[in-house]
Amino acid sequence: MTHSWYVLLEEHTVESQRVETHAFELHQWRLTSSRHVEGDRQEAEQAAEDLAFHYIPSRMQRPSRPEDRPARAVFRSSDGAYLVTLDDGRYEGEHRLRITVAELVHTEERVVGPRESVGKTIRRLFS
Repeated sequence: MTHSWYVLLEEHTVESQRVETHAFELHQWRLTSSRHVEGDRQEAEQAAEDLAFHYIPSRMQRPSRPEDRPARAVFRSSDGAYLVTLDDGRYEGEHRLRITVAELVHTEERVVGPRESVGKTIRRLFS
């Protein structure tokens, strides 16, 4: 298998939930995009940098005012990953992105085993 280079885009999300009288916020990173890059690691790193400096999440885009751009801070960590903060001044507050370059080193197709009949499954479970 030849190894392929990808740019991975993760977005920080916050989900609010209520349980009885308590409110909780669940913070997590979600992989929102994996973009295959034709070429070598250097080209993938260039694509990641371009994404870090120019990507705007769809929820921050305003079709009525396409010239608006959010405030942006781009940090590059020692391993070459980017952490980007965006703030458009609206009530949602700061939006965070994590952009990394990754080499795909293994893939495997899903294997579906033979299905047994419902009767056989019941007999197996209760024997």
